[in-house]
Amino acid sequence: MSFEENLKNFRFTDDSRDVFDACLRFAAFLEKGGVKELQIYIDDAFKFYAAFFGSLLAGTAPCVLAKPIYEANLTAVNDENFLNFLANEPAKGLKFDPQAKFYLQTSGSSGKSKMIEKSLAQMIKESEYLADELNFSSQNTFFSSVSHRHMFGLTFKVFLPLVLGARVIADELNYPEAILGLSLANHVFIASPVLLRTLAQSPAAIALKGLSGIVSAGSPLKKELRSELGRICDARIIEIYGSTETGIVAKDDGCGLRLFDAVDAGLDDRGALSVSSPWCEFFQTNDAASIDEDRLALQGRIDRIVKLNDKRVSLESIEAKLLESGLLADCYCAPHPKFKRIAALLQLNGEGLKKFRKIGKKGVVAELKELLKLEFKNSVRYFKIVEKMPRNQQGKFEKSEFENALFASPKPVWSGGRVNEAGKICYGSGQNLESALNCDTNASCVKFDEGGDRLDGAQKYEFGAIMHAGLEIFESHFPNLPLLPGFMQLDYVFELASMVGVDISGASTVENLKFMKFVRPGDLLRIYFEKRGGKLYFELFCNGKKCSTGRATL
Repeated sequence: MSFEENLKNFRFTDDSRDVFDACLRFAAFLEKGGVKELQIYIDDAFKFYAAFFGSLLAGTAPCVLAKPIYEANLTAVNDENFLNFLANEPAKGLKFDPQAKFYLQTSGSSGKSKMIEKSLAQMIKESEYLADELNFSSQNTFFSSVSHRHMFGLTFKVFLPLVLGARVIADELNYPEAILGLSLANHVFIASPVLLRTLAQSPAAIALKGLSGIVSAGSPLKKELRSELGRICDARIIEIYGSTETGIVAKDDGCGLRLFDAVDAGLDDRGALSVSSPWCEFFQTNDAASIDEDRLALQGRIDRIVKLNDKRVSLESIEAKLLESGLLADCYCAPHPKFKRIAALLQLNGEGLKKFRKIGKKGVVAELKELLKLEFKNSVRYFKIVEKMPRNQQGKFEKSEFENALFASPKPVWSGGRVNEAGKICYGSGQNLESALNCDTNASCVKFDEGGDRLDGAQKYEFGAIMHAGLEIFESHFPNLPLLPGFMQLDYVFELASMVGVDISGASTVENLKFMKFVRPGDLLRIYFEKRGGKLYFELFCNGKKCSTGRATL
């Protein structure tokens, strides 16, 4: 069947609504309004299909946004206003123009985002080629952890299944629990290495065994992760190299990157890859590469080679060397925005955390510097430990986030709240702890008088947070043996009490304060406190063992 016929017959596995009818009704609205260009930022798959293909049917050029930042002079559709764009009656007599244009916004991972022009014909040609090349079929069910708003998701979650006449799960599945709870026989998973690594490390990873295929892109799929996935399941594991501008360029099915037969590739005088294909007329990339017949070896981005002290240094080579330490789950290097040296963001793995607890940041950094010394000398002068690397859904690092992460002063992210009479916590989290003040009406919550005192004499609260290695306090205290100082434990008590409405402005005396156990990086700290009789009583537990206790006069 043709692409259009497949779209007419298409239904999501978890949404029975008629996609093509919604496309026609969306098109009817655009036709009536004379809309020639439309901004689309939609997460819901059904609504996205309707808006995207409805726009193309109506002769409207859809601009698919990576972020919800709109141009004020253009019509925009999103998840909230989508229903306003559906006419009561579907348009009649509309056909797809193969040359119809649309625009995709790049993620901006390598700088400012851009709008890239694509055509419906290019996407169909590319998908038809993939259908033959990858040998998936109409019997497969596709599901994705990546957004259809980006080229990877649009190609493999939208167009390829439509060309195949295959089934698709509408929901974007980003959480291991949601994925590992599925029956995965004959399923093809479209994902980034970031989530694949999390899934492979899950105790329930055996649930992946039924997968037919895994398609990965966005960032390199490391050999170790491929091997680990191969031990867990029998799926064909395919890594795709490409970009918004080029579409697909090469694949690695376990034997290294190979150029697709339909792709012509070359190198410019900088050694940067150029690409042309039936779905890309010509594009000059900034990816340094070497080509040996159909073998493609990527050597990093040209714009990630910097000059220091008259020497060219590859930031990606430094990152690879840092990862050899066995202490890091992830890292990213970039020139320091203030000094002529390189700064490195570090995300510790389990071994790295053990070492950090033993010898502190100073010791970990000393080991990393020693590892770099022979090849890179002292090029990297600044090291910052982060809880999690700020990568996007595709596993790419957004340049704009580097400076934010480098200069951030992270504090614990607390979750918890008021404890009700049944002993349950009315949870809030992060910046929304105030939500913990409003328990569910069915929760049998404690009653309070107008002055904020509990009617039975006490207000009880419980909060918890992981003291991760990237916290600001571990940067400045005990660099050789990181500990959470007692004064910070007390600060956390007062801060949390204040955030949930306990008036601590009159606190005058801390009584009976005892510290019984060290709190270290990676520990779970729980804080219990209650206001009773004009005093604030508190207990702190580290990994379930009491570490401090006291009371304060309010």
